[in-house]
Amino acid sequence: MSSIETDEQIKLRDFLGLLGELQSKGKITGQQFREYRELWIKQQPNDREVTVWQLKQLLNNETKPTLSNNQSNVMLKKSRRQKL
Repeated sequence: MSSIETDEQIKLRDFLGLLGELQSKGKITGQQFREYRELWIKQQPNDREVTVWQLKQLLNNETKPTLSNNQSNVMLKKSRRQKL
């Protein structure tokens, strides 16, 4: 029995791939990844296109999004632990 992917599943898989790429390049955090995934599920298709466009702009932009002080502190602590 073969499994056929729906258009919706393909788009979600591509969207998750985009989020994964953004996360691996340090453009978004794991928390932001989860938030965008939840947003995708709740959005209408035309709103999803806008979200994808915005994320692609972030991917192509060389600057990182601004991190809050708390996020910066957590990242600094993690990098220190990795060096030990």
